[in-house]
Amino acid sequence: MNKIQIIGIGPGHSDYILPIATKKIKEMDIIISGKRNVEFLDIKNKEVYLITADFHSLIKYIKENISKKIGIIVSGDPAFYSMLKFIKRNFKENEYEVIAGISSLTYFFNKIKKSYEKSYFVSIHGRDEEFINKITSHRYVGLLTDNINSPKYIAEELIIHNMNYKMYIGENLSYSNEKIYSGYPEDIVKLSSFEMSVVVIENENYKR
Repeated sequence: MNKIQIIGIGPGHSDYILPIATKKIKEMDIIISGKRNVEFLDIKNKEVYLITADFHSLIKYIKENISKKIGIIVSGDPAFYSMLKFIKRNFKENEYEVIAGISSLTYFFNKIKKSYEKSYFVSIHGRDEEFINKITSHRYVGLLTDNINSPKYIAEELIIHNMNYKMYIGENLSYSNEKIYSGYPEDIVKLSSFEMSVVVIENENYKR
């Protein structure tokens, strides 16, 4: 039986796709992915299904083609705020495999030369998640953001709560237009709007 392959392709640039992910993609008959991800993948002679908000149709399509080799391509790592939970809800565990990728936060911690053992990671991309109360109990808090819950929003929340912690922002990570910013909340709110970004908040007073 062919198993659905959930394939993580890292933060964006093809340099950060693991060899096993490249190998698996070549083996697939069908590629399921967001439009951004397929732009730099070698998917010639493959059937492509672009992911939209219509997840009911996506599940129906997968089940109709389950006899084929299906690869679901996801940014970052499938096990970190990605498609894994969705697939687990709709398929049995013996029906799929997961291929690890480099998460954007893992990539970013290395870019800013910080260790993340004492960190708390959370996504506020399309969701409301509490992060303010995690800052004092962790060395770092890493956040996946979106256009609403943006780096500016995070800086504003820190100012409201009188939390003057250093922020690191990674924009368009791994791409040619990658930008990295650092500063305190009052600095960040003065910057122009951000594109696809992750944020790390550093608790410089953390002693544990």
